[in-house]
Amino acid sequence: TPFSDKEDVICVRCGSGNPLLSENGSQCVVCGHQFVYSFLSFEILPLVEFQLEGVTDAEAKKLMAMMPTTTSQDANVGFVDDGEAQTLAIGDDDAGMGGDGNDLFTKQ
Repeated sequence: TPFSDKEDVICVRCGSGNPLLSENGSQCVVCGHQFVYSFLSFEILPLVEFQLEGVTDAEAKKLMAMMPTTTSQDANVGFVDDGEAQTLAIGDDDAGMGGDGNDLFTKQ
């Protein structure tokens, strides 16, 4: 018989098996730990806390507030939707082309 994994959800906090569907929602039936799933693999993600030495909570909040945000105009640079096709140009306009502007791929 082929190997198969159990379909139970394992709690990362207490290690107990949990049913896929629970009356309490998406949390451990033993310790009550809330499950957070990965959008990529639907695996349960453990909660990880980061603490930087020499940085207070107030300083961390100030640093996060200083982070630049992308505007919708910046996010759409290189994206063209002409109604028939959507294209995305990444990098310089001359990337992948010879010095004369001819595309080396289509030249072959």
